[in-house]
Amino acid sequence: MLNQNGEMSRTNQNKLTISGKLENEFKYSHTTNSGRNFYKNTLRVKNNRKEEHIDIIASENLIYNMYRVRNKPVVVNGSIETCKVVVSKEKESNDVIIVAEQIEFCKEEKEENLIFLEGKIKSKPIRQENISYKSCFVFLSAHMRKRWINNIPCKFYGEEVNRIKRIPIGTPVRLIGKIGFQKKLKLLEDGNVQVIVIHHVAVLRFDVLKK
Repeated sequence: MLNQNGEMSRTNQNKLTISGKLENEFKYSHTTNSGRNFYKNTLRVKNNRKEEHIDIIASENLIYNMYRVRNKPVVVNGSIETCKVVVSKEKESNDVIIVAEQIEFCKEEKEENLIFLEGKIKSKPIRQENISYKSCFVFLSAHMRKRWINNIPCKFYGEEVNRIKRIPIGTPVRLIGKIGFQKKLKLLEDGNVQVIVIHHVAVLRFDVLKK
């Protein structure tokens, strides 16, 4: 997905490759205005020796004749989509899900997790501090299937925080990253607390594009 100079090629923008195991059989999700049926599943992904989960959406044509897929190791090629997750009565978070374009079954589970994304900066950095490192979130918009995907949460680390905070809103950027996982506490109506996982693009490196 990179050319000989280690750069993203023009044909591989807004693409994702990730591996893991399918949690269940595919179940019906929704039908688009054009009449296309989509199905959903959950992908178990290895992340720093732990298993995390992320939702995956696939078209009916893609999963046609896919049976008994539960616990099967796969490599998924596709793109990312965003959705809203309710954290509390007053707050929602932007989450990332996978829209599959190709699903390859493997004999053994692989460890692939890579995103190539080109878009425009839509927000100022939201700064986060940590004892051992510094980070911030920035929301991006990206083009996918003749439409724009807004508010993609992207997390920057270390010195990249100093770079991204100097870049104005609306600037086009190209980045390489991976799916990141962040646990949050959701307050339930009965007063109990539920741990949920919110997904984002963990940025490995990025470049500013010419307008």
